[in-house]
Amino acid sequence: MASEKVHTAQLHLNFIHAMRIWMADNRVDTIKEASELLGVNRVTMLKIMDGSQAPTTEQAINLCLKAGIDANWLFLNKGVKDYEEAMTLKEIAKALK
Repeated sequence: MASEKVHTAQLHLNFIHAMRIWMADNRVDTIKEASELLGVNRVTMLKIMDGSQAPTTEQAINLCLKAGIDANWLFLNKGVKDYEEAMTLKEIAKALK
């Protein structure tokens, strides 16, 4: 059975979309502020957001964990696109305790 995986370009678009929503919802005005809150290098975040560099798997997972983005949507392009309606990884971990 082949594992399902989103194409890198789709992951990149999903990441940018999720970042924009997260920044707006949390009143994060700059990439610098977002990068500090998410623990990502500012220059790297700028390159990801302008489309010149794709996020690494680690950066995408970090976004899911710290910003509450639905990992199924980000990685598999399935599930809820609006992260506020999705069960986050933190909520899943809490529910399993």
